[in-house]
Amino acid sequence: MLSLWKSLRVSSSLKADRYFHLGDLNQTSRDKLLPTTSTRLRSMPLETPLVTPSSQAPSAIALQEAVRRGRDHLLGSLPPVRSAPTPAPLPSCLSALHVEELEYFAEDPENPASLPSQCWVPLRLVKKQQSSLSNRLPVVIFIHCTGSDKNSQALRQAQYAERGYLTAAIDTRYHGARVDPNLPYQQAIVQSWLKATATMSVAANGGSVGGNGDNKKPNKNSIERPFLLDVIWDLQRLLDYLASRDDVDPQRFGATGESLGGMVTWLLAAADDRVAAVAPMCGVQNFRYAVENDCFHARVRSIPHVFTQAAKDLRGAEGAGQVDRDVVAAVWEKIMPSLLSDSPENGYDAPISLGLIAPRPCLVLTGEIDEKAPLKGVEIVMENARKAYKKALMESAGVGSEEETEARLRLFVEAGVGHEFTPTMHREVEEFMDKWLLLNKE
Repeated sequence: MLSLWKSLRVSSSLKADRYFHLGDLNQTSRDKLLPTTSTRLRSMPLETPLVTPSSQAPSAIALQEAVRRGRDHLLGSLPPVRSAPTPAPLPSCLSALHVEELEYFAEDPENPASLPSQCWVPLRLVKKQQSSLSNRLPVVIFIHCTGSDKNSQALRQAQYAERGYLTAAIDTRYHGARVDPNLPYQQAIVQSWLKATATMSVAANGGSVGGNGDNKKPNKNSIERPFLLDVIWDLQRLLDYLASRDDVDPQRFGATGESLGGMVTWLLAAADDRVAAVAPMCGVQNFRYAVENDCFHARVRSIPHVFTQAAKDLRGAEGAGQVDRDVVAAVWEKIMPSLLSDSPENGYDAPISLGLIAPRPCLVLTGEIDEKAPLKGVEIVMENARKAYKKALMESAGVGSEEETEARLRLFVEAGVGHEFTPTMHREVEEFMDKWLLLNKE
């Protein structure tokens, strides 16, 4: 029997130029450039104006569809926002700052399938006490790692707020105040796998449960995708809210995150043109490379339950511990639909999707020996992304030099470091955000 992994492959080679495709920009696409881009970076180094990524590129559309799963009509509207009903005590580092503890409703209030425990997203906003209401601030969004919550970002929120930002942090799905005692995070991902598998089975049975004509049609859009994709959706709704505030400059949204947050950060910027600068930390990785080269084990250990369940479902009870490349590929295909496709028509793994950020500034940070994001795979990602940046810079401003590309897209590798978020990395991110988002630096 042909393995699932082989059936997903278009080619077994790893040619770097194979991954990236950014559709040729016609005049209509060029007319959709951000209207205030050159103004926004007037007083910054490198005065090349930025352009919107090709949001009509097939890979961008594939990612957007996987994230939105039928909720497109909500984007751009103002989500319901309220004060947090039971705010936790503030970390002491925030005591001298203006803090807003809020919640916003990320899902469709007309959709009864939305899980109540995940509809409201806890949000903390922090800025200086003396920030003028007439002063529109740049924003940096901080996204925590697996097993953490927004409180882990409080110190960084405080530090950035003191430098002139409005900072934002949320609890991602099934984390922090969104922990569901009846459905822990790991089990929520398992449920995503099980429901996606059942939906495919129903479709194969002629579109009805059990094939007996009971008229229950499969609906893949009703299946939660708590690993990355639904978090990206929550952050897009956050952008909708932030853009409505009088104290926010919607042309200066930045985002950074650690591990889980790093993955979300890169994909958010690829899916949403509104993110002006992005710095994923220990997040950008080449999922396909890891599968092809059997170096996926560290990533599997970060969310093991779903892979154990998939191995059992695919191999039988005796095969529950046999998590091989076919099992890993099957899981990614169900919980991150189309992720592994190496076709630019419908894939959004990093070798394809990181280039969609071009030419907005992007700083990728990783450890030299990070087993969750093998460096060789990251280097393939960067090689493809550099081509995308050169092309985008040439189309937008007539320049595409190595120097200009390196200024917009940079890989920072910390020697001898594994899957860690080091002080050196955080300093690099601070300097990066200040360079691209702060208009009036001391």
